[in-house]
Amino acid sequence: MQCPEGQFDNMEHSNQSDSSPRFELSEFPFQAMTAATLFDLASGRKCRVLEAGSGPKAPVSSTLAHCENLDLVCCDKMQPESGLDFAEFIVVDLIQTLPFKDESFDFIACTEVLEHLKNPFCVIEELVRVLRPEGFLLLSIPNFWNVRGRLRYFVMANLQKSQFLVEKSRQDFRQNLCPHINTTTLPVYEYGLASLGMKISAACVAVRRPGNWLYWPFALFIMFLSALRSRQKKERYLLDHANHPRILMGGEHIMFVCQKVGFDNVPYEVARWEFLGKPSNI
Repeated sequence: MQCPEGQFDNMEHSNQSDSSPRFELSEFPFQAMTAATLFDLASGRKCRVLEAGSGPKAPVSSTLAHCENLDLVCCDKMQPESGLDFAEFIVVDLIQTLPFKDESFDFIACTEVLEHLKNPFCVIEELVRVLRPEGFLLLSIPNFWNVRGRLRYFVMANLQKSQFLVEKSRQDFRQNLCPHINTTTLPVYEYGLASLGMKISAACVAVRRPGNWLYWPFALFIMFLSALRSRQKKERYLLDHANHPRILMGGEHIMFVCQKVGFDNVPYEVARWEFLGKPSNI
């Protein structure tokens, strides 16, 4: 499935007709943006969509429930809430082999899941298996790499609070429902996706918090140091991505739009990312 030509260029400013669906930024704002991006990419075509790690509320599929062109499937180890009859729900742990044939889905959404997994790349590999060639994997994870996160790590030597001292978190661990246990770096995610034949076509970063302008001096210092690196080192460490101002000064979440192009078709050069704004149907 090919991405419509110019899709990313027009996503933020496309003109929606009066009958176009709207996506409400309610309880799960970034999942709603993921759903709106997926809807734009589908462009009205009949597509099969998997929400992996949907949880009991299935926020992405719930947002897309009114889209008749989308065949929605959800999977998670948790039972869905009652009344969610808009999708097929399959109870399965993502760390296991998914009960789907190879190349079964046109789109896969996996939002705010990978940071809870002890081995996210095994799960990503399984998602890539069930994704059709040229299909899209929409991944959202915490933006640990903004300036705020980097300063937190510099001072506290940790990107997250220790959750194991909290009784509720211990109960979650016993059920393999881990809190934020994984803080894999942005370049490692990109390397890992490329090794599975996935190309990051675009990214969307959550809106900055009020008062983030206080971090601008630190962001400028990081970008200055990056500018002093040689071209070879910039490419080897993916500095143009990891130290992009939208990453450094972005909010707490980031979404990647990844396309399955095959291992041999992943470009050798470090491509410039498209950074998406808020979709026009939000």
